[in-house]
Amino acid sequence: MRSERPFSTFFDRAFENEMNSLIEQTTAHYDATNYKTALKTGLFDFQNARNWYRDVTGGDMHRDLVLQFIEAQALMLTPIAPHWSDHIWREVLQRVFLT
Repeated sequence: MRSERPFSTFFDRAFENEMNSLIEQTTAHYDATNYKTALKTGLFDFQNARNWYRDVTGGDMHRDLVLQFIEAQALMLTPIAPHWSDHIWREVLQRVFLT
């Protein structure tokens, strides 16, 4: 994985933009109590965006973007899957508690 800053490729910036868009959409769905749609954008669409990024970069993804992806997905899925989110937060991201 690459780790240079700032994000150097078009695909890095496109993936970051897509993550931000999906985070906003998921937040709006939670605010409207549309949990099924929040799950769709926060899990399925978010995973599809990551899969696209992995495919177009040939697996040479940016380390910071991957960590940002993991953190955002853990936070977005906390209302639906709190135990999974807590595990990712503590074991994968090595964070003390979910804020």
